[in-house]
Amino acid sequence: MPEIKINFWNENGLTLQKPDLICLRQNHELYKTLLLQLVGKIEYDVDGIRLTDEKLATTKFNLFIDKAINEDVDLAITPEYSCPWTSIENFIGENKLPEEGKIWVLGCQSIKPDELIALIGRHQNIVWIYDEALVAEKIAVNKFFDPVCFLLKTRNENNEVKNVIIVQFKTHDSAELWERDNLLLGNSLYLVENRFNSTKLLTYICSDTLQNIDLNTENDGFLLNAPLLLIHIQLNQKPFDAPYKGYRNNIYLYGNANDFSKEILCLNWARNVTYDDDQGQEKEFNKYGGSSFYCKTTQLNLEDSRINENHQKGLYYTSWKDKRTHVSFLNYNEHVFLIENTKPSQALALAVNAKRTGPKVLHSYQWTNNQWEEVLTVNDGFAQICAEVDGGTGNLSCLTGNPNFTDVERIIQLSSGEIDDSTKENWCKIFNLFSFQIGDTEFNNRNTFTHDPDNDANNKRRGRIRKYHLLKNTILTTPAEVPEAFADAMLKFDKSLTSKNIYLLNLHSNTTGRKGTAIYLGDRTPPEAKAFKVKIESMFKEDQQGKQVMVWYSSPNLTRIYDEERKPEINENVSKSTVSYKNTKNV
Repeated sequence: MPEIKINFWNENGLTLQKPDLICLRQNHELYKTLLLQLVGKIEYDVDGIRLTDEKLATTKFNLFIDKAINEDVDLAITPEYSCPWTSIENFIGENKLPEEGKIWVLGCQSIKPDELIALIGRHQNIVWIYDEALVAEKIAVNKFFDPVCFLLKTRNENNEVKNVIIVQFKTHDSAELWERDNLLLGNSLYLVENRFNSTKLLTYICSDTLQNIDLNTENDGFLLNAPLLLIHIQLNQKPFDAPYKGYRNNIYLYGNANDFSKEILCLNWARNVTYDDDQGQEKEFNKYGGSSFYCKTTQLNLEDSRINENHQKGLYYTSWKDKRTHVSFLNYNEHVFLIENTKPSQALALAVNAKRTGPKVLHSYQWTNNQWEEVLTVNDGFAQICAEVDGGTGNLSCLTGNPNFTDVERIIQLSSGEIDDSTKENWCKIFNLFSFQIGDTEFNNRNTFTHDPDNDANNKRRGRIRKYHLLKNTILTTPAEVPEAFADAMLKFDKSLTSKNIYLLNLHSNTTGRKGTAIYLGDRTPPEAKAFKVKIESMFKEDQQGKQVMVWYSSPNLTRIYDEERKPEINENVSKSTVSYKNTKNV
């Protein structure tokens, strides 16, 4: 088990003060993070792992750091095995280093002990912190380290500003035999904290987590009650496998969401990394991204506008309800993301200002024309899956052309009969929608974000969209299937209604003005379909719109359940809420 090192600023003759990093201050101010989610062709052998095209890699990293400097970010992160050491040397040589208060956490390409010593010797203007005894012991060993470098400024005992690079080595190998047989393991995890009361910063490198480190007990429980920003950088084909993610289950299993101040930021490579096999054939290395933010709080901003804006720029919200935790996944494709976030702890903020509203994407960039160019709408894959489902036999532009992604999720869930009726009128709240919920597997169930390759999640997603497609383009366009009062009816939500059941009313007739609820359940037995219809009607309580619920199901033939005789009377104002209707009746 690795040692979590805390008091390393004065080891080996150093006389450094701890830094004062903006992202670790316990105040209400926002901080900015720049993330590089990389893709490319990799190669690996006994000398280590690296991007095959070093020139391209160097260009990408140089421009990434330029953006970190120009955007004045407080925290910049790159994934495991990614940053070339030539780029690190360029940053040092050109003095492109973080300012005071900033920190860069750069997952670097592998390096051998003698190469690291030679590099340090070439840059003695930097204060280097690393496991000197381990490197000296392995100096003649022809194997490599997997390092992450922390670049920051701090001051010495004379209050002089010093550039510091902390080099932390991976402490546990992965299942890959080439790594197991050639990796030199580190012994330490460097915990970075400010000289004043602060959040703690700890970084895992991919399979470090296979050791199932219990942060509640490590270092005599030092982190049990401490605010924590945990960064997990990876080059991982299966980032959601239980052994890799078990630490997250453990961290979020405990604690009160009202004052839980531990956040996790996972950064993996993008999907579709490739490599050459033993026969020289290019193969796909990974189908996953899996980069994500984890936050346990009751204060997160869950307004539709915030979730939709993040979605458009490539950050997708989900609710880990069992752990009372919020998880936001990044788009799986290669991008640079500029994200504004609230601090994990705001213990030193005025009570009136303290609020953890969570991550907000400011800008997203993709690699185009040999530079990182901003992209206003990040491809979530939803249009493609809709095109595959409709197969040219219908039109799902009402979904794919709607920028209100939260409403798209709601109408798909309602129209396919997959809603939580136990929450009654609150079924439409983001954290109650089934498609926004994840379990301990962390497989993504969102309809409008389709990158997760899990077969079960994909099949269920396609099934829901197919049911919506059949309801819209087959059932509702067949006159014999639709009551006369709902001729030319469309699936949509009408936000102009005063009824509190806006999100239960997904069917609107253009000719009669009638409003109702239309659901296609797919393969169900008659008793199941009837019971479901009763549940939906009960969600309206005494609202007259409850009389307008229509349910179709296949058993095996298409069948409709609709009580024609229970339709609202012509003098009943079905746009009014239940309370308004009762008041009118009493008068």
